[in-house]
Formats: sequence, C-alpha cells, structure tokens
Amino acid sequence: MVSYSNSLLLVEDSEDDEFLSLRAIKNSGVPCTVQVIRHGDDVLAQLLQEGSRVPNLIVLDFHLPGLNGLEILRQIRANERTRHIPVVMLSGLASNEQLVNCLDQGANSCVIKPVDSVTYVEQVALIIRYWFTVDKRPEHLPDQR
Repeated sequence: MVSYSNSLLLVEDSEDDEFLSLRAIKNSGVPCTVQVIRHGDDVLAQLLQEGSRVPNLIVLDFHLPGLNGLEILRQIRANERTRHIPVVMLSGLASNEQLVNCLDQGANSCVIKPVDSVTYVEQVALIIRYWFTVDKRPEHLPDQR
C-alpha cells in the first residue's frame, strides 16, 4: 500500500456510502491514505492505541453501531492526542439540534449526506480538497521565527 502524507479516517457503517466516499476521495485528485472503520466502538480503540498513526482528517458518520458520532466526537476532543484533528460530520442528521450539538462538541464542519450519488461524490471530493489543500494547520506551516 502506498503511504501518503495526507491520512484520512473514514468512519462509515454503510457499505454504499463507503463505496461512494472512496470513489470521491479518488476523484478528488488529492493523494491520501484512507482507513475505514465501520463500528463506533472501534474508532477510539484505533485512535488512542499507543503507536497508531493519528490521521490528518476524520470524516465521521453520526449514526453508527456502538458509540454514535457525537459520543466519538466528544472523546476525540477530550483527548490530548486527538483533540486538534479536524472532524467533518458527514451524516443524514435529522435535526438542527443534532447539527448544533455536533458543532458545540467541536465538529469543524457538518455536511448532510446528499441522497443523489453524483452530488454525494462531488461533495465528499470537495471536503477532501478543502481540508487537504486549502485549510492550513500549524504543523503544515514553515517556522516563521
């Protein structure tokens, strides 16, 4: 497997949405390593495991078996090792209250999953391009001293 400097953790339990997301990542034109986790209970075990690589971006579904996306987000933000990782909630969120809760708990962005597969792929590709080419994190900036 090729290793890129951009790494993405995709947390998605739907095989169809995983397929579309992986297609979108490929179509984005941004090289990145992708790890997929399908069960909410496995996310924190992977992220907090000593020696595991911390991803540059997490795309997190809200509705998951085991821990849901909001519970995972809370624990990501509470942990020193993971609290600064950008997290995009990509889900069929059902209410403004859920959106507000995700943003209050530290989501960097909330995107409602489009029903149309073409739009879904376009939006996920846009997410990837934005977070890996437009957004700048301190570790990606040259030392200005």
